[in-house]
Amino acid sequence: MSWLSDRNADVVWRTLQVAAKQGSTFVIFLVAAKVLSPEDFGRYNYLLAIAFLLVIFSDFGISASSARFVTRYRVLGSDKYDLVLYNAAIVILGLATAIALGLVAYQGANPGADWHAWLILPLLYTIPLTSLYDGLYRGLGRFRDLSLVTMATGALSLAASFALTHAFGLTGALIALNAYYFLLLSGEAAVFPRSRYLWDPEVVREVGLYAGTVGVIWTAYFLCNRADQLVLGHYGYVTEVGYYELVNKWVMLLLMPAGILAQVEAPRIVALHAKGERDVILDKVRRAVMAVVGVTTPVAVVAVWVGPLLLGTFLPAMNVPLVVAILYVAMFLFPFQSLSEYVGNTFIVATGHAALNMWNVIFFGLLNVSLDVWFVSHLGPSGILYARMISVAGGSVALVGRYFWALRSESG
Repeated sequence: MSWLSDRNADVVWRTLQVAAKQGSTFVIFLVAAKVLSPEDFGRYNYLLAIAFLLVIFSDFGISASSARFVTRYRVLGSDKYDLVLYNAAIVILGLATAIALGLVAYQGANPGADWHAWLILPLLYTIPLTSLYDGLYRGLGRFRDLSLVTMATGALSLAASFALTHAFGLTGALIALNAYYFLLLSGEAAVFPRSRYLWDPEVVREVGLYAGTVGVIWTAYFLCNRADQLVLGHYGYVTEVGYYELVNKWVMLLLMPAGILAQVEAPRIVALHAKGERDVILDKVRRAVMAVVGVTTPVAVVAVWVGPLLLGTFLPAMNVPLVVAILYVAMFLFPFQSLSEYVGNTFIVATGHAALNMWNVIFFGLLNVSLDVWFVSHLGPSGILYARMISVAGGSVALVGRYFWALRSESG
């Protein structure tokens, strides 16, 4: 019973933390959607799509791998768990600096490039470092501390978001996002438990090897879920980038519960796997699949009805036929995405099957980009919808099916 109580407390604190973090970034996003013109809002999201692609390479799975190994070290009684922060941060800072220098060189060689790209440079450092702290807090079971820090820094940044975006438009919206991540990083660093500052090549090797697999997965995941914006921008559909991202943010909010439960449960799955209890894990996977499909299907039906009402009420400039069509397709895909989110983050990475996930998302990520290019070049911006229906649904079914088969093979 005490374990159940502890888990429920962790779920509550993790829910508050994720709600505060996602809520803060979502409010910043909504302020931009409300204040900026549709074209500037599209530029805003196009720049952020570029930023998030570069962030993948400045982190490349280090934060996720660190969360796994800090848990594993503690479960196995190793004293290396308090070395993870320092060693992982050094690697991230090195990668981020290399990416930043590349962006500076590109901007310098292309005087006609959008100067707003300079404003995404700080994000190459702050986003992966906040992700690192987030993972380490979870791995150490300090959900309460992480939640309080996130709520406090989120509250401080929201007022600045309103003022900056109203005063400076697109520039202000980008500065507001930078301010949020800087405040969050500062708070997480201030409260985090004391760590040892010692370079340990063995920790770097273990974290780095697994991170490489996760980094490839993240890159392919970007191709599955965010490359759409880059393809649209490449073909000159900048305003439509904002339309797609508006629905994507709605989907991300709906995916929050699956992500929260996954992140709370994942350390326990790591522990079960370390003890060799594969039959228990297999049973949990079966029950998880049934639960996710049973819950998300009615949620998607309700969201199809509520979404257009919210658009018409709060963002009438965005209430256009293409946005509604994107919403309908997104809700059809919502159960598939929820299944991938929960099973992937709860089980697949935690049990050391990241390579299985990697090859799945590589294939369907490349397929998605290829379909994006073909459909958009022939049908215009609506072509993204056809590409996503094929790649997202197919990728989810393939991922869960292959993982289930792998577990059954291991358990005999």
